[in-house]
Amino acid sequence: TDQEVQTLIHDIKDVHDAEVDDKKNIDMITFADFEAWYQSSMFFKAKQERNEQEEEEGEEEEESEGGLDLSMPENPTWCNMIWYIFTYPICAVLFCTLPDVRTERYQRNWKWAVVAFLLSLVWIGIFSNWLYECLVVVSNTLRIPVAVSAVT
Repeated sequence: TDQEVQTLIHDIKDVHDAEVDDKKNIDMITFADFEAWYQSSMFFKAKQERNEQEEEEGEEEEESEGGLDLSMPENPTWCNMIWYIFTYPICAVLFCTLPDVRTERYQRNWKWAVVAFLLSLVWIGIFSNWLYECLVVVSNTLRIPVAVSAVT
């Protein structure tokens, strides 16, 4: 057992020495070395290709679409149609009450962005209150205490 302890201590010392050597080697890498490695790596090239592809798609979307579109989807499936009917009232209310700050009319005016943000907070409060009221009705119908259902 004494020899096993000696062997373990020796192994631990070797591992510690290797970690110290690794730390010294890490300190020798400069930012320029890392940058040169990264720019020649497949990670950088893949990220660059993805960014270019997203940029091209973004330009196509900007040309074809100018904000929120409330029209019915083209060639909808049953699931798409049900989702469209379910979300249309919410989208229509938000479309009518929130200024679209992406349009040219509101682009350079920070006051409209603040108004849009504050109105968004108001709508979040209204939707949260409505959700809570629905929870109370369902809880009372199922005879579940509101505090229990609110937690879950």
